Amino acid sequence: MSKKKLKFKLNQWETLQNLLECGYSLNESLHFFGLDTIIAEQTFYEQFINNRKNVFYDQLRFFYDINRLELAIKNAFQIINFRKSIQSQLIQMLFYPLIVLIFSIVILFFFISNIIPQLISQFDINTPLINLLLALPEMIQYFIFGGMLIVVLLLVIRVFFNAIFNDILLYCISKINLSQQIVSYYFIGYYVILYQCGLSGKQIMNYLMRLKKSSIIYRLAYKFNKHLNEGKTLNEIIAQEKLLSKECKYSFYMAFNSNKVEKFLMSGKTICETKLKKQLKLITIVIQIVAYSAVIIIVMIIYQMMLLPLDMIQNL
Repeated sequence: MSKKKLKFKLNQWETLQNLLECGYSLNESLHFFGLDTIIAEQTFYEQFINNRKNVFYDQLRFFYDINRLELAIKNAFQIINFRKSIQSQLIQMLFYPLIVLIFSIVILFFFISNIIPQLISQFDINTPLINLLLALPEMIQYFIFGGMLIVVLLLVIRVFFNAIFNDILLYCISKINLSQQIVSYYFIGYYVILYQCGLSGKQIMNYLMRLKKSSIIYRLAYKFNKHLNEGKTLNEIIAQEKLLSKECKYSFYMAFNSNKVEKFLMSGKTICETKLKKQLKLITIVIQIVAYSAVIIIVMIIYQMMLLPLDMIQNL
């Protein structure tokens, strides 16, 4: 069997999982994909899972080390679907406000760069609103320049002083409520799924350390693993973590001090999700206010343009 013949898409992996769970062997399952060659499961893994580069295959390789193939596929999909659900929620909540904001800013700058200069040259208009709008591009240039300097400075710190950069990043996250809620939701969400897969706290931390080293969850897991090796309990470590919200920490406290771990973790995940949505809703409201403010300014400009003929007649 050549590698080229077997290149599953995600929906085909789901089909393979269902066949294996129904009791088909691997080779019997492969018949449904038109593959009649007999192949050992380890050979199948080496040829078609181990060397593939994809987020799904990263999850699949991890779970294959601790579970049967059908369970490994199922668990990998749980992680993928969790990540997709977070991304889709963020997109749904922020897409429309951002589109309105971008459209409003584009229209506003069109008026500033094209319409207003013509009005000034033809009618000698001099109002506080017009003067403010004319100064707006220069103010934005200073703002962009300052932002670029900050970004360059942070990049330099990250390249030459990575430890200091990480400390700054983690400190900022610990002080921003929205960042805390995002990190907490990701962490407890991963933990719940991995716990349902039968993993211990130590195994869960080992899994999370397989994420990208630049991710916050990886850094959390690295720190937690370090403290676990020092003899501390996971309950103590989480309780002292500044990157996690108080709701998240209390959910773990209740889970670790009861026989209903999954129940309290699921409840905590729901609470973290609710808090995160509330924070995102506030952000969307702010974005909408800024966007509609730009629209109001445009309306005021148009209104002043409509009054120009009347002003000219009065001045005759």
